[in-house]
Amino acid sequence: MRQVSRVFGIGLGGGRPLRLKTLMMDGLPVLIIGFVVLMGAFGLGRGIIARLQDSAEPVSQASLPKTVNGIDMVHDKAYDGWYEGFKGFKKAMAEHKDSKKPIIVYFYAPWCGFCANFHQHLLSNPQVITAMTPYLKVRAYSGDGEAEAQMMGEFGADGFPTVFIKSGEGQIFRRVNIYDRQGELLSPDGFIQRLSQMAQN
Repeated sequence: MRQVSRVFGIGLGGGRPLRLKTLMMDGLPVLIIGFVVLMGAFGLGRGIIARLQDSAEPVSQASLPKTVNGIDMVHDKAYDGWYEGFKGFKKAMAEHKDSKKPIIVYFYAPWCGFCANFHQHLLSNPQVITAMTPYLKVRAYSGDGEAEAQMMGEFGADGFPTVFIKSGEGQIFRRVNIYDRQGELLSPDGFIQRLSQMAQN
C-alpha cells in the first residue's frame, strides 16, 4: 500500500518525500479545473442576480393603501377647503401674501398610521375644524410627485405627520409639536391653543 508521503519535506511515513514543486505540478490540473468551475458559478450567479434586478419593478404609489383603519386619508371631508400639493401651496402662499392669514402646511401619507391617528383625534374633530377655519391650510404627500418630495425636503420634514405654521406677519414657517410632554397627541383644546399661540407670533 502506498504511504502518504511527506508534504513540504515533512515526513508522515515511509516513502519518498513529496516536495512542494512536485505537489504543485501534480495538483495544477485540479486547481485549474476548480478555478474555472468557481468562476463559472460566480458568473452564473451574477447573471441570475442581474436578471432578477432587471425584472424587479419599483413600488408603485398606486399600490400603497389609501385607507388606514377605515379612514380615507385622501378624500375625507375633513380636508374640504384645504389646498393640495405643491401647486396648492403656491396658491395658498399667494393668498397668504394678500390676506395675511396664518398658513398651515401638513405633510402626511395616506398609508401612515400615525397620520390616521392624528386625523381621527384632531383634524376631524368638529371643534378643531371650526377653530382652523381662519387659517389657510395645505397638505402635501411626498409620494405624489417630485415637486412635493422636494417641498418636503426644503421644509426639513423628516417623517409623517409633520405640521408647520407661518403667522400672518411671520417670515418663516415653524414646526408645530402636536404631542405633549408624555409623547401623546395633544387634546383638541391643547392643539387649538398651540396653533393660536404660534399664529400670533
